[in-house]
Amino acid sequence: MRIVTISPIFTPLRLKPGIDPRSVMYREILQAITTRRDLITADQEDEEGDYDNLEKDGYDLRLFEWRPKSEEAGVRARYHIYPNGVSIAQIEFDDVNGRDPHKLEDYAKDETRRIIDDHAAELEKALTSAAKSIPAQYRERQDHRDDRPTRINWIARALVFSDAERKEPACQALIEEWLLHTAHPEDAQKLINGDTDHSMTWVRYVIVENATGRPEKTRMLLSAMRIAQFFYASQKALNDQTQATISRAYFVKNIRRAEKMLVDARAKMQMLRIQYGVQQNFLNRNKRRIFDEIVKVWDFEALIENGARMNEACSARINEISGARRERSAVVTDIILAVIGFLAVIDVSLGLTEYSREVMSRPVLEYTDNQPSRILSAVASVDIDFMLLGGALSIILLIGIYGYWKINK
Repeated sequence: MRIVTISPIFTPLRLKPGIDPRSVMYREILQAITTRRDLITADQEDEEGDYDNLEKDGYDLRLFEWRPKSEEAGVRARYHIYPNGVSIAQIEFDDVNGRDPHKLEDYAKDETRRIIDDHAAELEKALTSAAKSIPAQYRERQDHRDDRPTRINWIARALVFSDAERKEPACQALIEEWLLHTAHPEDAQKLINGDTDHSMTWVRYVIVENATGRPEKTRMLLSAMRIAQFFYASQKALNDQTQATISRAYFVKNIRRAEKMLVDARAKMQMLRIQYGVQQNFLNRNKRRIFDEIVKVWDFEALIENGARMNEACSARINEISGARRERSAVVTDIILAVIGFLAVIDVSLGLTEYSREVMSRPVLEYTDNQPSRILSAVASVDIDFMLLGGALSIILLIGIYGYWKINK
């Protein structure tokens, strides 16, 4: 009997949202990563038309698969590194003895945590090396201090039996108890009867390999489980991050920064939803069936719907911020125009006073008029202080009229 654990973990390597595996930018990134073969083994698919090879999925979101340089006997670990900060640790334990489900579960979880902790430093070194190889314009600025491989979301456990082991009474009892609290406990009897060779529902899984081994079927099942867990963990992480972003956006004084935070959160959420749909479309049909069954049992659509509501909240908050910014800009514009208007009124007052006094002192300026201007004479006789005061009162009156109109419009 083997035990395989699949654990979503957090990793610091992040690409900017919008970089898709089918884009030219993604190929440039993969080419940059392959220059560090001492640390990284990158997966690059051959260029093929869509659906040319039905055995392949045709769409792989992984940047690369990393394996530690040294491994313990009977233990195989591989880390599937994705570009959004959520990766999957897959650890296989060979020749596991025991038929007590509680002890097997404790063993699987404890050993998985220990191995991930042991590999953490080496993995972080590999990720740092990979990040330095990737062009800076494609990398997201690292501000997630808690993105460490030792942060495990959960540990899913799969028991892998041979067909001969399945027929043992002790294994049959183990299967029944192992699947008792999953979404489909009735799968246990189907497995015992040989009506099915797998149960992939909720955190605890069982796979039965037939006499020929059929490792490709097991790999397909584990791959479907890994992809499903990646999307679920990514959506959950984005929901948590977006909820925190929305909360912070109400208290950040810099509204431009708040708007940028919300736009980034919304873009990541939308991009993940797009990639989820594309991934479904390109999955091998057998794997697609398994994948859909897993995400259905997990109520993944409810998680997506909650994310969609957060997207709407982000959009609403962005609109509020944009409206507040426009209102503030309008107020600043009004103040500037008011100041300009004040200066213009004062300038007109002073100009009129200056001209009227010049006319009074130089009669030749009005030699074409029949008689001296009474208006200019009156203005010229006004004290300059009264003229300035009159201009100021005019400004105050205009401000009052504008304020009344602004409030009651």
